[in-house]
Amino acid sequence: MDKVFNLSSSGSFVGEWWLPGKEDLKIIGVLDYSPESGLRLNLEGFFKGNEFDVIIGEASGSKITLLNCFATTLVTPFHEFAEYAPTQIYANMGIIGLHAEAEQNIQLEFIKLETNDIKAWTCLTGIDYKGYSQSFKKDSSTFNIPYKLPESEVFYAGDDAKITLNVSLNIPSLMRPPSEIIFTEKNTIKITNEAGVNGLFFFDYIDAIRKFITLAMRENVTVQNVRAMPKGSKDLIHVLYMPIDIELDYISEKSSIYDMFFTFPKEKHRISELFRSWLRGYNNMMTVYSLYFMKSKGMLHNLFLPKAQALEEYHRVSRPDADSWGLKSRISNLFEKYVDIMKYTGDKEVFSQLVLDHRNYYSHWFKKKENKVLKGIKLDYLNRDVNLLLEMCLLTEMGFSIPEIVKMVEGCHAYRGYLDIGGPQGAGVSPPPRVLWKPGIVYPD
Repeated sequence: MDKVFNLSSSGSFVGEWWLPGKEDLKIIGVLDYSPESGLRLNLEGFFKGNEFDVIIGEASGSKITLLNCFATTLVTPFHEFAEYAPTQIYANMGIIGLHAEAEQNIQLEFIKLETNDIKAWTCLTGIDYKGYSQSFKKDSSTFNIPYKLPESEVFYAGDDAKITLNVSLNIPSLMRPPSEIIFTEKNTIKITNEAGVNGLFFFDYIDAIRKFITLAMRENVTVQNVRAMPKGSKDLIHVLYMPIDIELDYISEKSSIYDMFFTFPKEKHRISELFRSWLRGYNNMMTVYSLYFMKSKGMLHNLFLPKAQALEEYHRVSRPDADSWGLKSRISNLFEKYVDIMKYTGDKEVFSQLVLDHRNYYSHWFKKKENKVLKGIKLDYLNRDVNLLLEMCLLTEMGFSIPEIVKMVEGCHAYRGYLDIGGPQGAGVSPPPRVLWKPGIVYPD
């Protein structure tokens, strides 16, 4: 299958659809995909029932299998008596290029994941930049572009899966004299099914990888397409689904290694162990990870509340011995744990009380607490400090030590400027020089 289905683009498939084992009862319909609403099958009829593990189709010249489906149009006994009873069905996932009567009948050798550009983090490229600049010789009519396709790099090696970082190169076909020649180099991620398990084993890996690299880069990593190789096949199939939104509230403004926490080459020697540790946290603290990476509504209080809740949940899971502690005690304890960085934000007790007051207000909207709530730039500063504390907790879940995390934050140019570490006031970084959380100061506007 030559066509690549981009998950950021809409598309439609027109054809016939049926349930497993009931190929004699086909219904005409259109499968629509959009990145905003996912997969929706509009049928010129109905299937009995409202939930379907699998729906099979032959549409727009492709074999299609839809998984984990439910009717958004309620199907009732009255549908059987209607002359025309169209229905709409939502599918969580579509496999383009394959028929399967059950998810467990699908066995994939590997999947190939393409994201937005992560080369700034992987530094995986075949271009010899020094050789490239030297290839243009003065008064010469020819030049060579030095390029060697790099070898794959192991990202993770486990009993059930192996993950590698790879480079693909798209070379243009020259059908006529071109005005420009563009070679496109992309980094891709390959997840190999080492254990030979059936089903769609790879989806937790996709989400965990995206979040791992997003935090490392301090930049949102999006899924562009997912392709897979079925066992015994030579042709890639495509997976359509609506990826969970990942949107950091405070990101690197440019893809610079100086604004990242770390890069792949820096931690290449232990990247597999870091990701293994990350997977443990991902599975044990799913709520914490989801709250940090979730797409907020953009309002300052909508940025604050999920992060404060994530810190509370993180401390609850990581410190089961402190089960009876309140939020303020938990925040104070985390502040103290990362005090070498948090000291730049101000006083521990003031900060912890502010987090408690704001969590209580934004959770319950108590009018009597309104006078304790920050607004504008001061609330933004509180958000940033809570966000920083949560980031350091997540870096701990990767397996980094406290001294390593301190070095990362102090080495990140954006944080150096924001926290005013070792430079002029603000170091020319937005936001401007900040208000510290000091005892005895009335902060609300």
